[in-house]
Amino acid sequence: MAEGVVYIFSQDHRLYAVDRQTGQELWNFETNTVYSPASPTVADGQVYLVIDGQLYVLDGQTGREVWRFQLIPGANLTPVVTGDVVLVNKLFDLYAVQAPGL
Repeated sequence: MAEGVVYIFSQDHRLYAVDRQTGQELWNFETNTVYSPASPTVADGQVYLVIDGQLYVLDGQTGREVWRFQLIPGANLTPVVTGDVVLVNKLFDLYAVQAPGL
């Protein structure tokens, strides 16, 4: 949960953004998976999500994909955002991904 929005993975292969107070769906994003051990990270109005070896960055207002980056297969941990760099690890591998255009 961040900024009054709850993020929920569903069995219909989507990530839902739901208003915490009203329960109203704000948007949803198809993930092609029913489960991810990673929680979304919210920073600077964007939602960062790692699923099945892909780093997705979504617009926090609309849920539209802003950009994505291919990681190694099996990378499914919660990303950490620091400045313009997104950090993602899997066991002994660490990715530091800079957002395009920054």
